[in-house]
Amino acid sequence: MTTLACTTSSESLRRGGRAVVVGLLLAAAGLIGGCRYERRMDSGRLAMEEGRLEAAQRDFQEAYDHVTAKINRRTDVGPEYFQEQQEAKDMLAEVARRMAERGTHMRRDAGYAAAIARANNALKAKNFRAAKGFIAEAAAANPDGTEHRKLAQVIAEAEGAVADADIRNVVGAGKSAFAEGRYEDAVGHFQRARARKPGDAEIEGLLKNSQALAAWSGPFNRGRAAGAGRDWETAAREFREARRLAPPDRAAETQQLLEAAEAEANALVAGRAEAEGRLRQAVAARTAEAGGANAGAAGVTIRAVREEPHALRGDRRGLALHIQVSAAGATGKELRLSADLFDETGKPVPGKLFFRNAEGGFSASTTLKCDSDPAAFEDVQLFLPYDAVPTKGRHSFIVAATCDGKWVTAQPMLGRFQPAGD
Repeated sequence: MTTLACTTSSESLRRGGRAVVVGLLLAAAGLIGGCRYERRMDSGRLAMEEGRLEAAQRDFQEAYDHVTAKINRRTDVGPEYFQEQQEAKDMLAEVARRMAERGTHMRRDAGYAAAIARANNALKAKNFRAAKGFIAEAAAANPDGTEHRKLAQVIAEAEGAVADADIRNVVGAGKSAFAEGRYEDAVGHFQRARARKPGDAEIEGLLKNSQALAAWSGPFNRGRAAGAGRDWETAAREFREARRLAPPDRAAETQQLLEAAEAEANALVAGRAEAEGRLRQAVAARTAEAGGANAGAAGVTIRAVREEPHALRGDRRGLALHIQVSAAGATGKELRLSADLFDETGKPVPGKLFFRNAEGGFSASTTLKCDSDPAAFEDVQLFLPYDAVPTKGRHSFIVAATCDGKWVTAQPMLGRFQPAGD
């Protein structure tokens, strides 16, 4: 009995020992598993702090998989396992959020860098408009960036330097035109310079001087040109306008030329009046003579209808006179209507070829056949070609009619004629 009891007691002890060992092994396995979870979580947190998001993701995923496997293998799972699983899941979500944010920042930084590079290239090409556009793109990509602000300042300075150089060139061109007497060109240059740099005192002064001289130089130059062509009346008129507009430093010169032109114009007017007086005396004498010698002969009345300067007849230009003619007592006879030219002194202008009268003077004429009494001709034309007049300057003409070689005009027509280009 004693032997049996001892044997039974020893067996019990052995069985109890094995149970303890199994328990200890199971406890050790649980402890080891818990340590593994903590190590992965700690490693993941450290990697996340250091920005190694991919490593952190692997660690948290391993921790999550480990605790999930334990939950799936055991039935006696305490709430702490589910807490660990949720903690690993939350960390995985945070890593995913940070990775997405990092991607956004990387794309933003890449866009910012690309815009800065394009702005630099545009700046090198001096395409400031494009450069500023790329700076705006960079600012939109990263408003907190500093590089685009620095580059914007560089672009502004470079653009200002180019603008200043351009203004200097325009002002230089204006000064050159001014020095050469091309005042209207100078005004255009200085106006462009003022548009680019409003309020600049120097440019405003240059523009004001140029405008004053441009206004004066127009009539002044026209006066000189008229004087060179001996058109003293026009010259005097232009110099009077130039004197009104003359700046102080040009007034004396303008006044001197005006006085000279007025003297020439007055002499010309006096000479013309004298010549016209002689012509009228000669016409009156011939008219009176014709009235006494040709009693009972045809009587002709002529009246100017209009003058047509620069008229074209064939390939020649000249003055066309349109005249109305009425003849009494000339039935069956021919009238010769002619326009004779005289110079400014009253002397006949020499004629040539087909424009020459019996005395050798210039004469344009036509023949009229009187078929009735009285005979009326509403639009008789006399053409005085410019290229047939051998002398320049202003001329006078007398239009009269003859019949049978006798002067039969009661009142001749007087007028002025000046060849083209004179």
